[in-house]
Amino acid sequence: MSSTIELKHKVKGIQSYPNPANHTLYIKNIETVSAIINIFDLTGTKITSAQFDSTYNSIDVSGLLPGVYLVHIKDGNKIVTNKFIKE
Repeated sequence: MSSTIELKHKVKGIQSYPNPANHTLYIKNIETVSAIINIFDLTGTKITSAQFDSTYNSIDVSGLLPGVYLVHIKDGNKIVTNKFIKE
Protein backbone atom coordinates (compact mmCIF):
# COMPACT_ATOMS: atom_id res chain seq x y z
CA MET A 1 0.00 0.00 0.00
CA SER A 2 1.42 3.41 -0.98
CA SER A 3 1.33 6.34 1.34
CA THR A 4 0.19 9.76 0.17
CA ILE A 5 3.77 10.98 0.33
CA GLU A 6 4.98 8.23 -1.99
CA LEU A 7 2.11 8.85 -4.40
CA LYS A 8 2.87 12.58 -4.62
CA HIS A 9 6.52 11.74 -5.21
CA LYS A 10 5.72 9.45 -8.16
CA VAL A 11 3.05 11.67 -9.71
CA LYS A 12 5.11 14.84 -9.70
CA GLY A 13 8.26 13.21 -11.09
CA ILE A 14 10.60 14.95 -8.66
CA GLN A 15 12.91 12.41 -7.03
CA SER A 16 14.95 12.59 -3.85
CA TYR A 17 17.51 9.87 -3.14
CA PRO A 18 19.25 7.88 -1.68
CA ASN A 19 17.08 6.77 1.18
CA PRO A 20 18.59 6.29 3.68
CA ALA A 21 21.15 9.07 3.13
CA ASN A 22 24.51 9.49 4.84
CA HIS A 23 26.16 12.61 3.46
CA THR A 24 24.25 13.89 0.44
CA LEU A 25 20.60 13.94 -0.60
CA TYR A 26 20.09 14.33 -4.35
CA ILE A 27 17.07 16.06 -5.88
CA LYS A 28 16.30 15.22 -9.52
CA ASN A 29 13.82 16.48 -12.16
CA ILE A 30 13.37 20.04 -10.94
CA GLU A 31 11.79 21.99 -13.80
CA THR A 32 11.89 25.65 -12.77
CA VAL A 33 14.81 28.03 -12.36
CA SER A 34 14.21 28.56 -8.66
CA ALA A 35 13.06 25.49 -6.75
CA ILE A 36 13.07 25.80 -2.96
CA ILE A 37 14.01 22.82 -0.80
CA ASN A 38 13.35 22.75 2.95
CA ILE A 39 14.28 19.96 5.34
CA PHE A 40 12.18 19.54 8.48
CA ASP A 41 12.46 17.22 11.45
CA LEU A 42 9.34 15.32 12.51
CA THR A 43 8.36 18.04 15.00
CA GLY A 44 8.00 20.47 12.07
CA THR A 45 11.14 22.46 12.83
CA LYS A 46 12.91 23.68 9.70
CA ILE A 47 16.47 22.34 9.81
CA THR A 48 17.86 23.77 6.57
CA SER A 49 16.82 25.18 3.23
CA ALA A 50 18.32 25.71 -0.21
CA GLN A 51 17.36 27.18 -3.56
CA PHE A 52 18.25 25.24 -6.71
CA ASP A 53 18.33 26.31 -10.34
CA SER A 54 18.89 23.16 -12.38
CA THR A 55 17.34 19.74 -12.91
CA TYR A 56 19.90 17.82 -10.83
CA ASN A 57 20.98 19.11 -7.43
CA SER A 58 22.28 17.92 -4.09
CA ILE A 59 22.04 19.05 -0.49
CA ASP A 60 24.55 18.19 2.25
CA VAL A 61 22.87 16.27 5.08
CA SER A 62 26.07 15.12 6.79
CA GLY A 63 25.51 17.54 9.69
CA LEU A 64 22.07 16.14 10.53
CA LEU A 65 21.64 13.79 13.45
CA PRO A 66 20.54 10.26 12.53
CA GLY A 67 16.76 10.06 12.26
CA VAL A 68 13.75 10.63 10.04
CA TYR A 69 13.29 13.93 8.18
CA LEU A 70 10.94 15.46 5.63
CA VAL A 71 12.23 17.11 2.48
CA HIS A 72 9.74 19.66 1.11
CA ILE A 73 10.34 20.64 -2.51
CA LYS A 74 8.53 23.59 -4.11
CA ASP A 75 9.16 23.67 -7.84
CA GLY A 76 6.95 26.32 -9.45
CA ASN A 77 3.38 25.12 -8.86
CA LYS A 78 4.53 21.64 -7.82
CA ILE A 79 4.94 20.84 -4.15
CA VAL A 80 6.36 17.47 -3.12
CA THR A 81 7.08 16.20 0.38
CA ASN A 82 9.18 13.07 0.84
CA LYS A 83 10.34 11.31 3.97
CA PHE A 84 13.98 10.29 4.22
CA ILE A 85 16.19 8.66 6.79
CA LYS A 86 19.55 10.11 7.80
CA GLU A 87 21.93 7.36 8.93
